[in-house]
Amino acid sequence: MLIGWLSLKKFLYNLDSKPSIVIMNGQIDRKALKHAQMNLPFFLSLLREKGIFNVSQVEYAIVEPNGTVSVIPTAQDRPVTPKDLQLQTHDGGIGLPLIIDGEVQITNLQYKGLNTEWLENEIRKSGATQIKDVFLAELGPNGKLHVDLRYTKLHKPDLK
Repeated sequence: MLIGWLSLKKFLYNLDSKPSIVIMNGQIDRKALKHAQMNLPFFLSLLREKGIFNVSQVEYAIVEPNGTVSVIPTAQDRPVTPKDLQLQTHDGGIGLPLIIDGEVQITNLQYKGLNTEWLENEIRKSGATQIKDVFLAELGPNGKLHVDLRYTKLHKPDLK
């Protein structure tokens, strides 16, 4: 409790590590990198994990207190978004499980205004004869039902 109480005191805020701006406009700040206790090869590997393969692609790179790196790519290197292309999009939403391990999720079914008769008809289209044959039935945001049968054998490739 003492440590928790002390951590709330403002005079101790500066004892924690602070974020360090390590790259600004494609230029590496060697002092900030040293302050973050990172060598250049390790830092470059963290950039590669973020999909950055050239330091000139970086507007800002910040080493966070927990050791992760936040990167803001240059305007030319940022991914294109639907907004950039002035495209209208629809919210993706999330899948809603209607059957989990052979059990109907009544609350979710009711939330969508559906009933078990509808659900049984839909799972038959996927080859299930009864609800207990279904491992997962998930209603996607597009209204399509994905059915994963309990006893389906997967034929996986041999990875070497």
